[in-house]
Amino acid sequence: MTEKWIYWFEELSKDSFELVGKKCANLGEMTRAGLPVPPGFALTVDAYTRFMNETGAAGEVRAYVAAVNRQQLTRDERHSRHVRKIVENHELPEDMKLDVSREYGRLCDLVGRPDLPVAVRSSGVASMPGAMETYLNVRGDEQVFTKIVEVWGSSFTHQAVAYRASNGLSIENFPIGVAVMKVVNAKCSGVAMSVHPNTGDRNKMLVEANWGLGEGVVGGAITPDHFVIDRTTGEIQSTISTKTECVLPNGNGTSWQAVETELQACSCVSDDELREIVKLAERLETAYGEPQDIEWVFDRDFALPDSLRVVQTRPAKIAKGADEGSQNQYLIDMLLSSVYHRT
Repeated sequence: MTEKWIYWFEELSKDSFELVGKKCANLGEMTRAGLPVPPGFALTVDAYTRFMNETGAAGEVRAYVAAVNRQQLTRDERHSRHVRKIVENHELPEDMKLDVSREYGRLCDLVGRPDLPVAVRSSGVASMPGAMETYLNVRGDEQVFTKIVEVWGSSFTHQAVAYRASNGLSIENFPIGVAVMKVVNAKCSGVAMSVHPNTGDRNKMLVEANWGLGEGVVGGAITPDHFVIDRTTGEIQSTISTKTECVLPNGNGTSWQAVETELQACSCVSDDELREIVKLAERLETAYGEPQDIEWVFDRDFALPDSLRVVQTRPAKIAKGADEGSQNQYLIDMLLSSVYHRT
């Protein structure tokens, strides 16, 4: 275990995934490339191990898992809920609290805002889309401490446990990294695929968006606005939905809130903003050398082009040999697994 267990994004690169998980490594890579990433820092996978060992949670989890039939663990969600409670019933050790408090204070000072709202996000070494938690609009030391522990506890969600069981990975021991980063004051958020996922056409980009934070796209509770952009001609094909709700900050967290009536049937992304998303996608493709599946946010505190922020990118997946119906379902599945809850 390394002594240093907190790294700022600019200290990381895509090769740091074994140190901090894939999401944090990508945030570091994008930061180093000069891309518009919200500032923040990462807790290493060793921090998880240290917490589990020092608090005794590791031994409690091992004992519980050893006493339960493996098939029961993967089939009955009550077991994974119990293990999560084991983890979440422990607090960060005091020396770890001091280190997190110091770095969170640095982030607040950097932005110039005390008790800065942050996102606390899971970052797995192995990708398990949608399996682990992200918490948004977290404010103050105590809430940051609590949500870090809850992110670690989410490595035992039923979905995460089932994934590990089916892939021959350890059920009781799965260290993950954690990202702590400024929450963007989101006008709108969404995902962008820099290649058409159904056809593999790299000249076509797909964008989906909703007002507010990205959970408004991933949750599936509303139908987002949908855009297909021709990267050569700039032509935009738009399908604008009626968006009655969006996810916005609310206290120390987020909630679904009503969209103002006059905005419900309007496009939440302007043509100029879509063009900025295309430029961002091209920069990401250059940085990573392949098509990307991108999480983006427009910050209402800034004007274009400075308002666009990228909060994650990953290689885009392309359906092969699918008929039209299964292609459409593939696209839906891809978009629903895209924003904020990915590892």
